Amino acid sequence: MCSDSFIRQNLLASVLCWTCTVFNGYLITFYLKYVPGSIYLNNLYFASADIVSYILAGLAQQFLNTKKALMLGQMLSIVGGVMYLCLSQNKSDVLLAVIVILNRVGTMMTGTLVYISVPRLFPTRYVTTAYSITNLVSHIFGCTSPMVAEITDPWPFSIYVGLSVLSFFCAIFLNEYEDKKKMEKVID
Repeated sequence: MCSDSFIRQNLLASVLCWTCTVFNGYLITFYLKYVPGSIYLNNLYFASADIVSYILAGLAQQFLNTKKALMLGQMLSIVGGVMYLCLSQNKSDVLLAVIVILNRVGTMMTGTLVYISVPRLFPTRYVTTAYSITNLVSHIFGCTSPMVAEITDPWPFSIYVGLSVLSFFCAIFLNEYEDKKKMEKVID
């Protein structure tokens, strides 16, 4: 796997995208207890946001290539995170809840996309290995997200935005395997 520069680049970018997304997904889940309003209603809103994110991820994967779909999901996360950082001093419970839900949609959309994009990024013989590596690394780092969620504001969302930006730039380096095969046919 590591001898092919195409696969190596996709693997590294995938690991970074997965790691940032898993970390942010757990971070926002653990941060939910600090979102103003009823914890039960907030959980209902989060569940609804997950459904919306799965639909958006499916549509993005259908109509966009992997790179653009991931960048779209991360843009939602970045916009939501920056809005939260700028408006978190606002005392409007509804506004903050909506912003956190926007973050959730972006993060879960990206999480779904990184999962379903692996078969598009790697040859069939490497798909299970790529899943294993990306999943292992991302969940090892994701274990630290509950501790980050407990840090005083604005650090949790500053880290959230920073990781979303990192994942956005890593997505730029992803290329679908089918595109590589088409390019090789043109060269031959």
